Amino acid sequence: MDAPAPFVLPAELVGILETPGELSGDLALQARKLYSDASLNFHPPRDLSPFGISVFTGNFGEMKQVYERDHPDLNATETCFETGYISLAVLGSQRVESGPFPVEHAKVIVFLIFKGASVNVPDVVGSTAFHHLAGHNRVPKVLQVLFNGKPDPNARDRYGCTPAHNAVMHAQAEVLEKCLANGGDPDAEDAEGISPTNMVKDVPPAISAIVTKYKNKRSGMTESGKTA
Repeated sequence: MDAPAPFVLPAELVGILETPGELSGDLALQARKLYSDASLNFHPPRDLSPFGISVFTGNFGEMKQVYERDHPDLNATETCFETGYISLAVLGSQRVESGPFPVEHAKVIVFLIFKGASVNVPDVVGSTAFHHLAGHNRVPKVLQVLFNGKPDPNARDRYGCTPAHNAVMHAQAEVLEKCLANGGDPDAEDAEGISPTNMVKDVPPAISAIVTKYKNKRSGMTESGKTA
């Protein structure tokens, strides 16, 4: 199969990202679409370094070998999306299920954090590993080990969204619970003035219940609705 078109940041997206501050309205919609469309051209064998490929595929043995040989900067980024290594492991965990080697994304993340990699490296649109994981938590252990590196539960991307916004939007209950239990703010507003709390009317009851529980905790209310 032929490789997709070159994986490059569209000039239009580059221009939008030069806009100061958070993006909203039409600019945000355009940026999201351009980012999504460009991501379709991501071809790991072509676009990642040998170290990046081993991280993305969860090939722990190869990753450790390349690390010990090349000593890469673990807080550097790869590709035009400026993706950090913890984010690459998270993204790989969502996509790579099997291979000719044990697929061990959680073990890769533990190693990277132990060696000094930050879990809070933002990509070109400000998404951290936690933002990415909040979109699809396919491997529960990845969420568990990500917290070895103390991810920022209130990190904001260029749209003002936190991991909690993403978790609510994609109905990721375990991620949302972990985020809010570790200081995530259910009332944090994105660039459109929308908070996770505002989103609960359009999500499954289980997601709404988690947001309500932590919103009540922050206001000193018990789950029965009485003041603590």
